Amino acid sequence: MAKLLSLSEIPTIASLYASSTLHSTSHPPSPLHSLTQPPRTPAFNTRLHLIKHDITRLRLTAIVNAANTSLLGGGGVDGAIHRAAGPELLEECETLDGCETGDAKVTGGYELPARHVIHAVGPVYGVERKKREGREEELLGGCYVRSMELAAGLRREDGEGVSVGFSGLSTGVYGYPKGEAARVAVATVVAWLEGEKERAEKEGREERVRDVVFVCFEQKDFDAYVKWLPQFCPPAEEGGKDEAGEGAQGEAAETKVTDEAKADEKLDLPSPPTEEPKLPGEPDSKKVKTTHESEEKA
Repeated sequence: MAKLLSLSEIPTIASLYASSTLHSTSHPPSPLHSLTQPPRTPAFNTRLHLIKHDITRLRLTAIVNAANTSLLGGGGVDGAIHRAAGPELLEECETLDGCETGDAKVTGGYELPARHVIHAVGPVYGVERKKREGREEELLGGCYVRSMELAAGLRREDGEGVSVGFSGLSTGVYGYPKGEAARVAVATVVAWLEGEKERAEKEGREERVRDVVFVCFEQKDFDAYVKWLPQFCPPAEEGGKDEAGEGAQGEAAETKVTDEAKADEKLDLPSPPTEEPKLPGEPDSKKVKTTHESEEKA
């Protein structure tokens, strides 16, 4: 079983720069199809985290489950979360009447170390992309925005703000290319945090979500975030003096756990699913090969 980790044991972006896991880049991120492109900023480098770990073994305010529209469990991380949470999670999910693609709903965490589970239903990449290019991006971005909104409504931890950990939404049998999905995840979360910072300053309050953790299932997922995070979140010395520079060296001790993240070790996780349970009328979730995937492999 994977080690139980608290937030302080999960590497931040600042500490990953300090340990040379992340490297500065001068390349700006390529434009998104339809989502807001946030400015490059190091402002959240001590509040954004990245790790390859079992998401059911993280002690956070909430973790985000890659759910299907039924919310009744499935394969991969969805099944792992339901098993770790115990039968009461399914009982609560049965009262929620499912969830639309691009939306999310929140439940208790029950036997999980996280106090809550946010169930986000990502798009089936091939199905939504055929309807209209960019639709898949809008729906995936909607999952992250809605999840952040739900997290913002949760009770703050004693002495800390709300922390939320995201699994890789839609990157399993729903076929969303890992690189594209990581780009949408980082861009959407950074844009939301920037907007929340402005709202909090205007309203004279604290920000409602303090920390966000990108939790990777496979090394390919981790590598995708290693590529995209520096493009949206440069190191503090590039982006100017701000909170991201404070304590970056001191956080280097946190990077001991990045050995788990950098090594393609065997975690006590279920194998990646090859098919997803479907309700009548649900779209075929067969993975669609894309040119983006070919570029990643090249």
